[in-house]
Amino acid sequence: MNHQAAPQSLGFQKPRGIPIGPIIAIAYTAALAGWMLSPKTPGTLPPRAPEQTAPQVQSVRTIASQARPTTRPLNARGETRVVRRAVITSLVSGIVGEILVPKGSDVLQGDIIATLRIADFEAREAEASTALGETTRTLENTLTLQGRGLATESALVGARTAQAKAEADWARIVEEKNDMTLRAPFDGRINTLDIELGDALSPGGRIAGIIDDTRLIVAVSIPQDRISDVRPGDSATVRLSTGATGTGTVSFISAEADRSTRSFPVEILLDNPDGALRAGVGADVSLNGQTFARCKRNPCRQDAGKFDGAQLPCENHFEHGRHRDGNRAS
Repeated sequence: MNHQAAPQSLGFQKPRGIPIGPIIAIAYTAALAGWMLSPKTPGTLPPRAPEQTAPQVQSVRTIASQARPTTRPLNARGETRVVRRAVITSLVSGIVGEILVPKGSDVLQGDIIATLRIADFEAREAEASTALGETTRTLENTLTLQGRGLATESALVGARTAQAKAEADWARIVEEKNDMTLRAPFDGRINTLDIELGDALSPGGRIAGIIDDTRLIVAVSIPQDRISDVRPGDSATVRLSTGATGTGTVSFISAEADRSTRSFPVEILLDNPDGALRAGVGADVSLNGQTFARCKRNPCRQDAGKFDGAQLPCENHFEHGRHRDGNRAS
């Protein structure tokens, strides 16, 4: 009969003696109690929790500002021209018989510039004058005879008809004589003289050119985004290309913009009593433009000074670090 051998031990055996775990726990507890009961070294403090810092408050400085009227200047470039000009022409055919004023001379309205001669005018004038005198006497005599009952009604009608024709002929002679005398249509200066003695002229022939340069017009163009800044009567400073300067007023503003430039024609009237300012030259015009309230401010300073103290319209407010006023923000 076979007997099985007993199982062999693997060699793990429980240690005998005092357990290790409880000894370690007792030693740690004793060490902690001893540290807590031992005196503390001067200057040694337990660690502190980090303190929370209060948020920094941004300092703001404000000042009082007072609104003042301010204008936005408007500059334009244009040219000068005379207020009035005219061309004196002949209304009848004739020969230049007399020139009474030289070119460049100043004249008054009605002054005679030149006269014309017409070959048969004197004869026709004499004939018309004689006919008018005869028909006038005939009519007077006929009226006297009719009052006495010695003239018929038909005789009186004939006398009146003849006298009316003579008056019409004489009126034409007077008109023709006036047309032979060429006069200045207004006060001005004879700027051109286009005739010589003996020249033969036809109706419409040019005699002279006259200009009125006692006042000048400066014609400029104003952009459409600035035309609302210009008003009739606004003052304007004008500097001509010749170096001369003057002060004028806005006399005309076009109601319609130029289709090619989208700008508005504007005219400035400039007094020139002594003729020192020249027409037909370039001119720089400075208009005051629109006037509105502005205040000079020194705005709030933030940190290193982000605002530079520039002039802006009043009502200074600051929102999120930006300056704002009643109309716009910067």
